[in-house]
Amino acid sequence: MSCGTLNGNNTLGENIADNGGLRQAYYAFRSQQQRDPKRANQILAHLSEFGPEQLFFLANAQIWCTRYRSQSLWSIIHRDPHVPARYRVNVPASNLPAFARAFNCPLGSRMNPHRKCILW
Repeated sequence: MSCGTLNGNNTLGENIADNGGLRQAYYAFRSQQQRDPKRANQILAHLSEFGPEQLFFLANAQIWCTRYRSQSLWSIIHRDPHVPARYRVNVPASNLPAFARAFNCPLGSRMNPHRKCILW
């Protein structure tokens, strides 16, 4: 079953909100890190391979972790003002230079494109 193509005109407002929301959450995270650096650099034993910034982005992605049935995905694409969850994670993250730094994404890769949409 083909689910169709996303219509950016229908999702633009929410895409902007997702992009700006992640950026503001990241700024709040960084501000908290600066206020309490000892706490900010605590390591979680079972996630010790990740740094604080990586954990921030992983936590954001976890919020949107979902699996769609074809009918649900079709409905989201055709009726919902939001894009499917994977785009709500990947697109805002790819527009944030801090994500590329945190995960060492090569410039020009999908998660660190040359052109980024930065509104605020």
